[in-house]
Amino acid sequence: MAKVVVVDAEGRVVIPKEVRERLGLAEGSRLLLVELSDDTIALRKLDARKILEAIAREVREKRVNLEKIEREVEEEADRVASRRIEEMLAGH
Repeated sequence: MAKVVVVDAEGRVVIPKEVRERLGLAEGSRLLLVELSDDTIALRKLDARKILEAIAREVREKRVNLEKIEREVEEEADRVASRRIEEMLAGH
């Protein structure tokens, strides 16, 4: 489908009603805008549920050890916090 839309003084573009309904877009829906070239942009509906499902599927398929990752993140956070505290106490 191709439609001509107009940019208003505020820089807004109205997505035609039939497109909004088909894509399930409502007030507050988030879209990713990507500039493809000098005169071409694309909008993609951001669907948090689909993104999370894809991440969960990837974790399952690759048997990612989330507990190990969590431990590593916590350990690194502790190291960074300790270093920062030492710097603050040393007056840096």
